[in-house]
Amino acid sequence: MNVGVEMVMEKCFECNELLSESNVRDGFIVCLECGTTCKDNFISQYSEWRQYSDNSGSGGNSGNKVRCTYTGTTKIGTSITSSNFQSQQNLHQWVNQTSSQKHLSSIFKEIENLPLTTEILHYSFNLYEQVYTNINSFTNTKRCNLKKGLIAACVYYSFLKLKIPIEKNEIAQICNLSNKIMSKGCNYFLDVVGLEYINLDPFNVTDFIPKYATLFDMSDKIQNILYEMIDCLLKNDEIFLDLSPSIIICICLYYIFINSTDGITENYDINNISQKTSISLNILKKNFQHLEKHYITLLPFIK
Repeated sequence: MNVGVEMVMEKCFECNELLSESNVRDGFIVCLECGTTCKDNFISQYSEWRQYSDNSGSGGNSGNKVRCTYTGTTKIGTSITSSNFQSQQNLHQWVNQTSSQKHLSSIFKEIENLPLTTEILHYSFNLYEQVYTNINSFTNTKRCNLKKGLIAACVYYSFLKLKIPIEKNEIAQICNLSNKIMSKGCNYFLDVVGLEYINLDPFNVTDFIPKYATLFDMSDKIQNILYEMIDCLLKNDEIFLDLSPSIIICICLYYIFINSTDGITENYDINNISQKTSISLNILKKNFQHLEKHYITLLPFIK
């Protein structure tokens, strides 16, 4: 489509899509990717030409072209075809939205890009919408404060509400955040939503055993040993209450590997565990020292 426009190549300020002549719609520069109106009252920078015949009253010869001085008032318009109708429709929908609707729309796109199931995605967005609605009545805060941490918190509490075991540091990795920002987001989330989520029961260490059973292809026998070992450790040593479920399960697996004499053949070598779980080898070795204090107590579970 040639609309006679000489444009300086620009990018959409929302999605960074490159703009060109094909983005001109009824005097507006519209991003066809996200529907954002990037510039209005866009005008042609070329001269206008008109053609007159002998009987037009202009006094010129037939077919003569007359160059007209451009007045700067003509807007470029194009008809809406089936190919660009959806983009035009998206534009009108976006323009007519309130600032809150636009914010929630951008948040949904951010959550949609995370590697989540459809159920978690929609549950997370609904939680964010609930929090965002309540922020105005919450003192000493501003809209969008700790936005990324708040998104991560909504994802985490969606897993917790749906009873799908996951750790906060896993959510931080999914959302590409530091654990500090993740923690701040969770604290802010709980301040806003109140008791409903504060009173939710946290995940137990043993809730994660089926997850790691799949990762390591564990036999039922190994899983039963883990349940007994972890229950014993949590009852007899408070230090294990401060360790993450993944650390506890992994060091117990390593203990089983080096001490079993009862036909257990699974490969739970500490290097293999570190590789499969992405937990640092040094962290596993350091925390394994806590378990060694209970060496004799745990032996009956694997004999």
